Amino acid sequence: MPVGKALQSLAVCLAVSCLTAASLSAGQFAIDWAVLSGGGGEMSSASYRLNGTLGQGFAGYASSASYRHWVGFWVEPGSIAPPQPVIVQNLEQAKVLADGTPVVVPRLVATTTAGDFGSSTLAYLEQEDRAAGIRVALASPVEWLGEGARVSVTGVMSTTPDQERQIASASLILLTPGAPLEPLRMTNRALGGGDLGVPPLGQIGVTGGYGVNTVGLLVVVWGTVVNDPSAGFTLLDDGSGTPVRVETGHLAVLWSQGDYLKVTGLSSLRKNGDILERLIIPRSNADISGL
Repeated sequence: MPVGKALQSLAVCLAVSCLTAASLSAGQFAIDWAVLSGGGGEMSSASYRLNGTLGQGFAGYASSASYRHWVGFWVEPGSIAPPQPVIVQNLEQAKVLADGTPVVVPRLVATTTAGDFGSSTLAYLEQEDRAAGIRVALASPVEWLGEGARVSVTGVMSTTPDQERQIASASLILLTPGAPLEPLRMTNRALGGGDLGVPPLGQIGVTGGYGVNTVGLLVVVWGTVVNDPSAGFTLLDDGSGTPVRVETGHLAVLWSQGDYLKVTGLSSLRKNGDILERLIIPRSNADISGL
């Protein structure tokens, strides 16, 4: 690219940055042209030639589930081969992949329906043998998704701020409808479990957890409400002295302290300082009984 065009492209980037800052204090938008008059272009001697570009912050390849983007003044589309997705046969193989790794899982079962959790872009999928499940952040809403649907999923491995591994920027292909999977019944102590793999290449378990990692699985727990739900959260104790937090932000709270509840939901975890708490996420109020 000629140096004039390179500098012009840089000027647009700089102007957009200025516009972003200015828009915080003004309700009007403008792009003011600016030029840096040094750097970039071609330099040569009798033996060498060097092409330079002022302000080249990043060059290479980036992608999401829907788009591919070759980045940089000197990068031509197709000049860098996009990374090929890793095709895995089970979710344990997926969860030990590094964040940013494209992944394909050929066949999983939906344990949620479109709109569960009050979200149109959050789903959970599980292996048919119920050995593992995973959170899926969809690139766009999938209105046809129903519990029991057999699907393939394509996306990118990532980790949430609460340390839950997920497939992000995900797209689903419906293979066939099917019967929903039964949830796994477990004690409070078993919920969450120990580490899978060697995190971050794997799924970390809850603080004090042991045994099989259950994060991502559809489960059932029982217990007495041991706090006042008006505080904005609910804790269940099954008598073991191991409280489980129930995610209720998307629910109508119809219970009180001292009530005995049966809760179906997705096994998850919540980061509270240095502690990873046991968490169960009901899909809707229908997942809670004993009211």
